[in-house]
Amino acid sequence: MVTKSGKNLTLLLSLPRSGSTLLNILLASHPDVLAPPEPWVLLPLLHLGKVGHWERDFGAAHASEAIHEFLGDDGLRRLTQNFASEAYNQALSRCGKHFFLDKTPRYYHLLDELGTLLPDSKYIWLVRDPFDIAASYKSTWEISSSELSGSPLTQYSYDFLVGLPLVVKACSSSDRNRLIVRYEDLVTKPIESMHEISKFMGVRYDPATTRLEPNGPAMIAQRHNGSGDRKILRTKAIHTASIGLWERELSDADLHILAKIISRTMMESLGFVSTIYALEKRGVQLANDLSSERYRKTILKPVSTDSTPKYINQTKQLTTDLKAVRADADARLEQVQKLTTLVKQHEAESANRGGQ
Repeated sequence: MVTKSGKNLTLLLSLPRSGSTLLNILLASHPDVLAPPEPWVLLPLLHLGKVGHWERDFGAAHASEAIHEFLGDDGLRRLTQNFASEAYNQALSRCGKHFFLDKTPRYYHLLDELGTLLPDSKYIWLVRDPFDIAASYKSTWEISSSELSGSPLTQYSYDFLVGLPLVVKACSSSDRNRLIVRYEDLVTKPIESMHEISKFMGVRYDPATTRLEPNGPAMIAQRHNGSGDRKILRTKAIHTASIGLWERELSDADLHILAKIISRTMMESLGFVSTIYALEKRGVQLANDLSSERYRKTILKPVSTDSTPKYINQTKQLTTDLKAVRADADARLEQVQKLTTLVKQHEAESANRGGQ
């Protein structure tokens, strides 16, 4: 079972289009690992009591403040822990397994919260050549390199502008609860990779995790779920055809756009030096860290400086004003009560003197 601190829970983190659906299906073949397609349960759960870049009909700003006043920070954390562990354990109890793998790529948005909420959970970071990821965005989802670089700024832009630097940071971390797995190693050396992953998760190695079974339970579950890579449903076996995809799918214009946000140091840190040399042969020079960071900050600045819509600020102000009115009303009521008490005392004293 998954404890409230996250023991027996492994989070599979990556950028989208990194091969996480493949790894999830392989691990779902393990007899003691439950790995459903993209639960997403922690993203909305950890945003409980927060104001995002949107406003619900009920008023997210007011709801956020009310939740924190009602529960308190510690109470909210315990409630979230209880909900998360109960959600995982209900799923585990239905199938009789003991370890849960939560594959939701965009959990990279919650790294600080996850570390606090589930300190004993483990993290598998699946890393793929960023240029191959961009090529997969283009060929599978028709997402352009311009959009990935923030023009226009969409959820996919955040994957490269925010998510990629976090992947690089994770690769340089020495956290014992973190394992780096390269997609390229997974598909070229599946047996060695799955041995390493199984040991890290604390489960015995099972040969079934190195094979795709088109009609197996994991693939059937994926077929009936709307999340994840749909291409996997047409895949009969682990293959290496997607390595170097960028050389076939990305134009020189694409590469020059991406070179603004993917620095040379990033590629070196991730272990893709050969891609740097291949890009240079095509006349593409990657930005240095300073330039790529400046570019990201310029694109994200409008969001970070004033991302809250006016009506959210108005809601906050109304809430503040309402509190002031309530406080003033309470003060006035207290004065009225004191005056009423004095009047009653005076009347009682007058009655006593008249009786005498």
